[in-house]
Amino acid sequence: MIKQWVSELKEGTAVNNWFAVIGFSPANTKSGDLYLRLRLGDRTGTVEARVWDSTLAKQMQAQLNEGNIVGVKGVVTEYNGELQVNVEKCVQRLDGIDLTLFLPSSPRAAEDMLAELRELINDIDDDPLRSFLETLFTGDLLAKYVQAPAAKKIHHAYLGGLLEHSLEVAGLCRHVARLYPETINPSLLIAGALIHDIGKTEEYAFTVGFPQLDRALLVGGHIVLGRDILRTAFQAMPDFPQQYAMALEHMILSHHGIREWGAVEEPRTIEAIALHHADLTSGKIAQAQNILQAHQGGGWTAYDRMLQRRLWSGESGEGEEA
Repeated sequence: MIKQWVSELKEGTAVNNWFAVIGFSPANTKSGDLYLRLRLGDRTGTVEARVWDSTLAKQMQAQLNEGNIVGVKGVVTEYNGELQVNVEKCVQRLDGIDLTLFLPSSPRAAEDMLAELRELINDIDDDPLRSFLETLFTGDLLAKYVQAPAAKKIHHAYLGGLLEHSLEVAGLCRHVARLYPETINPSLLIAGALIHDIGKTEEYAFTVGFPQLDRALLVGGHIVLGRDILRTAFQAMPDFPQQYAMALEHMILSHHGIREWGAVEEPRTIEAIALHHADLTSGKIAQAQNILQAHQGGGWTAYDRMLQRRLWSGESGEGEEA
């Protein structure tokens, strides 16, 4: 079914292939003609696309939905250092779809990440926290935790992304705890790192584009869902120390750092402060990696609206920023 993976596309490649529609939006040229911006993808990545023919753009706008699998014919060009498919023809496939071909997944093997998770839990010195995590990460919740994405598109936006991101955050937290042994509780901090995004197991549908589920949109997303998951787990462990329960809830509710970024409360414990910055570091570095990996050639990347800057690739391209 797949003739060309997104990761194999290069400037000048003739495209005649199936892609998932990750997103699309109409726009107008300087002369006022309608064109369509598309984000196409498969399990190896995503690529920008444009439909310049206004008639085709109108037809596609009326017929397309995010998550559709479409047959695209066109050619790959380069614009501002980024690859872009100029679409000449598009048809929609309605049956016989193997969605696993179109869902991106972590470059890390799930078995390796699961082994690292178990090692982190086993290394926790505090008996109540270790027992709590061993009880929490079982059954259906563990299966979802291993499979879930960490986001729709910003960072770790692929199957296994939640576990990969959580392990990165835990690794950063472990280093921070070693730097401040007199003030940070390492067991509490690692536990917070592993559960801070656990609500994402209930936030996204594991299908093309990872759309948010209705309940997540209605109740406040993964932060509220994560707190609810934690409270359900606490009910099954009535002897779990109350001070740890409160600290872990606070770490979930505050890990976005400030209310403008979605935090219910700002971090008010040293572990919550450390967790917020580790979470931010993992996300921002992943964003930068995505931009640099998608960039073709040397010099400066295209402007990224999320990071609000262009990135220097470390190669030739003197004067491109000006």
